[in-house]
Amino acid sequence: AAAAAPSPASPATGAIGLEDLVARTGPAVVMIEAGASRGTGFFVRPDLIVTNDHVVAGASAVTVRLHDGSGRAARVERTVADVDLALLRLSGAGSPTVLPLGRSAGVRPGQEVIAIGSALGLQNTVTRGIVSAQR
Repeated sequence: AAAAAPSPASPATGAIGLEDLVARTGPAVVMIEAGASRGTGFFVRPDLIVTNDHVVAGASAVTVRLHDGSGRAARVERTVADVDLALLRLSGAGSPTVLPLGRSAGVRPGQEVIAIGSALGLQNTVTRGIVSAQR
């Protein structure tokens, strides 16, 4: 899950600091376990998760590790291999925190971004970078 990194907290602009952004969005980020495959996803609705097609690797059901570490079963509802996306559906609500999908039209090379995920199998990792180009 990636989001534009905010500038440092400023009472005049209302921007929040990186730590506050991670705390606010982290509950919507999950770890996906599909057999030997591991990856990251995020809630876009309380029961719907977006992840990558290569993470679910042809599975019809996966385990989702929520922000608190608990595991839940989810079914793979749809995959689109040519854009490497997959949608997972939980039975019942999974998270009251959801991340809205944005548009890439306003993203510019050089813009700071953060990625919150499950790097190297660790849950809720954070890394910072920049947009290097657009395709």
